[in-house]
Amino acid sequence: MNDTSKKASFLGININLVDRKEIITLLVNYATQGVGRPRTAFYLNAHCVNIASRDVEYRAVLNSADLVYAGGQGVVWGGRLCGIPIPARVNIMDIFDFLAEEFRNRKISIFLLGETPETIGKADAALRTKGLFVVGSHHGYFTESQEKDVINKINAARPDIILVGLGVPKQEKWILRNRNNLESNLSWGVGGLFKIFAGYLQDTPSWIRVSGLEWLYLGIQDPKRLVSRYLLGNLIFMYRVLAIHMRRLCLKS
Repeated sequence: MNDTSKKASFLGININLVDRKEIITLLVNYATQGVGRPRTAFYLNAHCVNIASRDVEYRAVLNSADLVYAGGQGVVWGGRLCGIPIPARVNIMDIFDFLAEEFRNRKISIFLLGETPETIGKADAALRTKGLFVVGSHHGYFTESQEKDVINKINAARPDIILVGLGVPKQEKWILRNRNNLESNLSWGVGGLFKIFAGYLQDTPSWIRVSGLEWLYLGIQDPKRLVSRYLLGNLIFMYRVLAIHMRRLCLKS
């Protein structure tokens, strides 16, 4: 499948117009088909869009990625309001069981990078119990002087996929900065995924994800981020989307 032909610009960010099945296919293909450099995959939600609007470097990283998918329901709704037919919102947990089966069947190896030593250790153990081929892990609290050692550890493990959970936009910038030094097929920014596998965050029920209220569910679990990131951030995102929508209506009239 030629995913490059299925992209559109949403608020200045190139996003792939792919559904869940297509994303699974892309990720598996990226993991198993080396092209001389690691492919990159990132998610996009309302918070990401807000950061990209003021962080030129982060926006450029997203626009250079092989895959950027709608990780938030707001992006799907906002895209459609702006005339962009984004097929579906995809949370990693929506597709994890299908991905895990593919990873096991194809013996795809993964390395985990991010979070505290305790969190990444628990996430590592949890994924191994699911039968995944985890070849190594490292916490995300390393200094710039330690970065080379971390990269050497990753490369020594020779993973097919590196899951990077350093938070937005740090994880995306880190991946792009070290892209040519990483000996893997795919580097994938996964945000707070490791906290879910470690048991520190509850996975959002599917009916809440579909309703678009995941931000509230996560915010209740992490109230420090509720006001600034979710309540205020969502209002700012909605303002940007409505501004584009009104402009489109004016051009049509």
